[in-house]
Amino acid sequence: MKSTKKYTKKHLLGHKSVLSLKVMYKILKDGYLKPGSQVGQDGLWGQDGMDFIFLMFYDIGYGRLMQKTLKKDKLLKTCDKPNYLLNTELLLDRITYLNMEWRGAKHTNSIKINGKKIDNIDNKIKELRKIITNDKKYSMFFTHEFFIKKKINLKKFLKKIVITDLGKNKNKNEKELYNKIIDILKNKYPNTEIYTKTFYEKKEHCITRKLKI
Repeated sequence: MKSTKKYTKKHLLGHKSVLSLKVMYKILKDGYLKPGSQVGQDGLWGQDGMDFIFLMFYDIGYGRLMQKTLKKDKLLKTCDKPNYLLNTELLLDRITYLNMEWRGAKHTNSIKINGKKIDNIDNKIKELRKIITNDKKYSMFFTHEFFIKKKINLKKFLKKIVITDLGKNKNKNEKELYNKIIDILKNKYPNTEIYTKTFYEKKEHCITRKLKI
């Protein structure tokens, strides 16, 4: 089997932090995603003070039951996207655990992924995705979670970022933060693709656009 440490496929790992321009700016300025226990209120979406960073394959991140809801609910389908999309090569950099449902902690049936022992990252991702989609719990709301304790170097692994743009509803402070985020991405993350997600209240949906800078 040919060994490769360079991921050549399209799949990315998604992380959803709190949807705040202030938090995003602080994270990008620092250059790292960190567990919520290290950063307090600027931690993970849903819960603060967690000891892990949580990631998912977001294209299979919802079970079959949820997929039916997504098809009916335009707002949920278009607005519920992770704001950090990471190259799967980060699995090579650490010990990672995979749960087949959302648990938030390591269990006896957690799958340990030792990055140092991965010879072919393309084959490993294919294997992990097959494990997830073949699992009986795939019909649950959240199908799986990768969790790690080690902070993530965004300059090394951030492939795409989705910025929530409030459009005409931005106040002066939010406009300044938005511009600061664009500037820091332009100067410190030149290889990261930038997308903006704008909510349109009258039509009750979001549009995500790739930003050219």
